[in-house]
Amino acid sequence: MALWINCPACPRVLRPKSFDPEACWKSLKQHVKHLGGHGGCLSHKRISEAMFQHPSRATCPVCCEVFTSFKDAVVHLSSAQDEAHAAFRALERRQREEARTAREEARTTLTRASGLYAAAKSGRTDAVRTFLCDGADPNGGGEDGFTPLMTASEAGHEGVVDVLLSHGTCKINQRNHYGQTALCLAAINGRTDVVLRLLQCEGVDVECVGGGLSVAEKARRASLLCVCRVSSVCVSNVYL
Repeated sequence: MALWINCPACPRVLRPKSFDPEACWKSLKQHVKHLGGHGGCLSHKRISEAMFQHPSRATCPVCCEVFTSFKDAVVHLSSAQDEAHAAFRALERRQREEARTAREEARTTLTRASGLYAAAKSGRTDAVRTFLCDGADPNGGGEDGFTPLMTASEAGHEGVVDVLLSHGTCKINQRNHYGQTALCLAAINGRTDVVLRLLQCEGVDVECVGGGLSVAEKARRASLLCVCRVSSVCVSNVYL
């Protein structure tokens, strides 16, 4: 009785759960069928399709050699030393490594985005600059669609706003889930310096409507009088 069987498609070792000599082979069949199911691992799927399609024979998924039993086909697939069979056995490992790398990169991206957002929210200009240099996305990281530029504008952190705007991919007119832009949020909260800084940017949307109010109306309600033309509304200087 075999003490164990190595799966030819992955590092899994199948061990017997009883004294039945066929226990390992039964476990291997279940393992291959399970992982090769709909949407599963490509390597296990190829083995399952090649070896279980006909009850009286099993085919090698690599060279298409036909065997009279599943056991013989597995032994062949596991031991053949040519390049094609070796590449097949390594395929699942490469897929696992690629998936793990993708997950690690996604975690790193998420960590950078959340770190940048937190730094922008708290007004830590140097930290914002560092996160941007490390590749953090300047247009994400917050809940409800808030960006680092939005939270910095809302809080009146002009230094952070300057650093973010100097980044080539920062989207000044991006809106959150409430339809607000950084300019809207700065106007709502009476952040005079930030409003003026944003208005200096080419292409800034001064007619953006967030929460049913234009930027001009938000500024008026926040007691801001801005040196700019907002739509057809011309306002004089900036005072709180």
